[in-house]
Order: sequence, then structure tokens, then C-alpha cells
Amino acid sequence: MIRELFPRRDLTALSEKQVQDVRGNEISMISQEPMTSLNPVFTVGSQIAENVRRHQRVSGREAMTRALDVAIQAQILNLLIRLQKDLGLTYLFISHDMAVAQHMCEEIAVMYLGWIVEQAGRRSLFARPMHPYTQALLSALPKIDAEGKRRERPELRGDPPSPIDPPSGCRFHTRCPLASGICRREVPQFKEVLPGHRVACHKVSRKTEALDRLSMDRLEA
Repeated sequence: MIRELFPRRDLTALSEKQVQDVRGNEISMISQEPMTSLNPVFTVGSQIAENVRRHQRVSGREAMTRALDVAIQAQILNLLIRLQKDLGLTYLFISHDMAVAQHMCEEIAVMYLGWIVEQAGRRSLFARPMHPYTQALLSALPKIDAEGKRRERPELRGDPPSPIDPPSGCRFHTRCPLASGICRREVPQFKEVLPGHRVACHKVSRKTEALDRLSMDRLEA
């Protein structure tokens, strides 16, 4: 990821002084607590715009709209998109909200317990999610059926394991409806199953259409 954002510089090889020069000048951050990170004297939009304009290469955003009203949230996201186009920026957007990720991001990486389990372009990920965790996340988005009734949202069973003591093999196997012995024993490879679409799952291969239907049916059962 870093090598893609800074193709001519390996940030992991820089000294602390060099990292400090990059941090703030080339990469900035808006924290996930907007109520304490932003100055109430000024508008949210003006502060975000000032931050973006001063750091015009890569800007990290972590759940920055979490405590905002939905209407204000939409305004802020649209402001970010407009600034991105005007200034030619790259955003590294970190969020738990898949709807926001779909609105903001061209490339999406889904993480579980510190691992990337699926990575793809926005259209590919939302049209054909392949990892069971990604499928569970997307199935949790509010949906309305043909009769105008809100559909029940399936939930993953069990609690997330501790990141301090993660499970062996695939870290998702303790909650996965498709888990088998190999999932508990071996770490899955992060492999490309479609052009630009990578998945870390023992159950996913290039012939995954039947598996996609099977896993979604089990999650919604």
C-alpha cells in the first residue's frame, strides 16, 4: 500500500527525522473524534478544507464523520470529493461504514483482526464480495424488499477473538459459517481470483460463483 502511494520512496527505510519531515507535510491525519479534534469556533467544513489544502499529497481520514448529523456528514464527504478532484489528492480513508466507503473509495481493502481479507475496486467488491466476512458486512447494510418492508439483518455468531492472541490458521475461522479443518490449521494465501480482486480464503478460487451463493445463503439462514 505505502509503495503504491509513494512509488519513489520506501517510508519504512527512512530515518525518524525523515519520517517527521514527511508526516504533516506530505501525509496528514484527521482523527476519529471530531468533537475533540476540531475547533468549535470554525465550521467543520472550513477546518477540513484547510487541512487538506495544506497537505496536498496523501491525507488519512479515520471515521471523521462518525459523530456528525447525517446531512452534515454528506456535505463533508462531498466536500472531500470536490477537494480531491480540484487538488489531485489521494485519500487513505479508514471507516467501519461500508456505505461511506462505497461513496468515497475507488479501491477498498476489508480488514479483520489486523489482516486484509479482501481487496478490490469498489464496483467489483460490492457487486461480487467473495470473503465470508465481506459478505457479512455488506449483508448488514439496511435493505428494503419489494413490498417495502425492511429485511432482517443477519449477524455473525460469536465474539471477535482477541488481537493479542489471534486464532491459528485463518483468523476469521471461529466465526465463519464455511470454516473447515484447513481453515483452522493453515493461514490462507492472499490470492488474485479476478483481475484486481484479491481474497485471503481457503474456500475461494477462480471458480467461486457457486460458493458466493452458498456462503450468502448460510449467512442469511
